[in-house]
Amino acid sequence: MEDLPPDEEDIPAPMYIMTNEAKTNGAITILYPNALKNLADRIHSDVVILPSSVHEVILLPLQRDHNVKELRDAVYEINRRELDREDFLSDNVYLYRRDTGSIEIADGGSFDGKE
Repeated sequence: MEDLPPDEEDIPAPMYIMTNEAKTNGAITILYPNALKNLADRIHSDVVILPSSVHEVILLPLQRDHNVKELRDAVYEINRRELDREDFLSDNVYLYRRDTGSIEIADGGSFDGKE
């Protein structure tokens, strides 16, 4: 039997960690001039921002089938189980819009507008 290439949906999306060199209070790096723009341009996508802690954020290329509620629930659970109070940043999921350079809170059920 020949090996078939995996379906696109079977390939996990890449994940990027954004922090500073010291890896302390590095979540602020999302506000550095052009930091998110440079990543978004490199991956040709809007960027989902998952606030991991005050020390780092997790960045994902936007995929229309990402479920906002599931991502928000995961962030919430990790914040409660893994973080010390002083390292807590946010329970929200954010979206960096490549075309406008803006960051917004992701609402709704999915990024394609479906609930």
